[in-house]
Amino acid sequence: SPGTPVLTVVDVSELELVAEVDETDVLLVEPGVTAEVELDAAVGARYPAEVTAVDVLPTPSSRGGVGYGVRLSLGEGSWPDGGAAPPPRPGMSAVAHLRVREVTGAVAVPAAAVLRHEGTDVVWTVRDGQATRTEVTLGVQGPDLVQVVAGLRVGDRIVVRGADLVTVGQRLS
Repeated sequence: SPGTPVLTVVDVSELELVAEVDETDVLLVEPGVTAEVELDAAVGARYPAEVTAVDVLPTPSSRGGVGYGVRLSLGEGSWPDGGAAPPPRPGMSAVAHLRVREVTGAVAVPAAAVLRHEGTDVVWTVRDGQATRTEVTLGVQGPDLVQVVAGLRVGDRIVVRGADLVTVGQRLS
């Protein structure tokens, strides 16, 4: 019938990803920031990306609050063994890990080791075989690792798994 599209032309020679960044992080994002993208359809594959634009106007966030649209150019992906990953298709779901803060040579601990106690950040350290609650000052925080800028030294032993079950003075091996 008249007005009905006969076909849709799609150019996949240059792929772009549109991501949502929470308002608490958007001021750290600007064109040129690099990212690593994971596609739900290609588990384990990694795709390099780079921010090309950040929206000025907010949109309601899927988690409540406000988010901002960020456009990223998407590069060719690879599997962990170095083989080429399949090219993404328009409309696929993805997660983008933007590198907005990066620190080298820092003391870092798994995020699961850090607890909140009476309004401060703490980790359980093992000293002379016993658990000691140690107050720490955090720096750069990622989904898996957290930088500790004060309170720990390289080589300190800490509790990671079950940290919420430890008590002061508990014997640990």
